[in-house]
Amino acid sequence: MVAYPKPQKKAKKRDKPRKKSGWCKCCGRYMGNTQTHHIFGGAYRKISDRADLVMEVCEDCHRKLTDHPTENLKIQQRTQARWEQQHSHDEWMVLMGRSWL
Repeated sequence: MVAYPKPQKKAKKRDKPRKKSGWCKCCGRYMGNTQTHHIFGGAYRKISDRADLVMEVCEDCHRKLTDHPTENLKIQQRTQARWEQQHSHDEWMVLMGRSWL
């Protein structure tokens, strides 16, 4: 029996690369070099990335959002509420599988 190497999985890339404006969506400062914050991280990171549920933030705000879960929860709740204004709650549940409201 001949063992073949396992094929490498190709990383799925977004159809369109994100263009960064340099403005922090959290504090409103222009930083030039911003970081991408996945609003729904962890197990929901890939879904967040595909559904474009991300925001540009400066390094200080990114650290604040990562270190303080209550700050991030407020943004998650606002994001879900905005989503449900344009779509439905059922569509949200199909996409994410849970509610943050």
